[in-house]
Amino acid sequence: MLLIKNVPEREAIESFLKYSPESEPIAIEAMITMLHVTSEVFSALDTHFSQNNITQGRFHVLMLLARAKEENEEARKNKLKNLPPPITPADIADMLNVTRATITGLLDKLEADKLILRKASKKDRRKQNISITEKASKYLKKFLPEHFKRVGSLMSKLSNKECSTLVKLLEKVKESIPTVTEQ
Repeated sequence: MLLIKNVPEREAIESFLKYSPESEPIAIEAMITMLHVTSEVFSALDTHFSQNNITQGRFHVLMLLARAKEENEEARKNKLKNLPPPITPADIADMLNVTRATITGLLDKLEADKLILRKASKKDRRKQNISITEKASKYLKKFLPEHFKRVGSLMSKLSNKECSTLVKLLEKVKESIPTVTEQ
């Protein structure tokens, strides 16, 4: 990902809009600003994760597996007959919106570090079920309080109402993403 280091002045944006006079300068400025902030947040998170000997990809996989473990334990505790299905590499790839090859590489490294377990499915031995290890659970219990504190400080200049509004606005932007790729 390229990091956008500065947002052009509105006059510079307007000068480029001679090629598209129907475009709104404020919409372009908002989009560029959103990309700039996103780049900065990703950069800061990369540094934060690196300082804690983890990558964003590995973190997200471990969080998915930790959540699945919690759901499974909760279902067992409540003696539910239908337990959540085991998580497969394909499930993880779909949940994180990445390729299966990307997940295979992440899982290989996580397994080598003894942070996940791979087990052949009892129903279909060609499939693997992935679970989090106790070592990874302990790591997350230690890491998450500080991580959430830092994420909270990132958003601390916004009130709860502003955070809620931001979420709603970003959801609206998300709904329009397909218009970028339409032909």
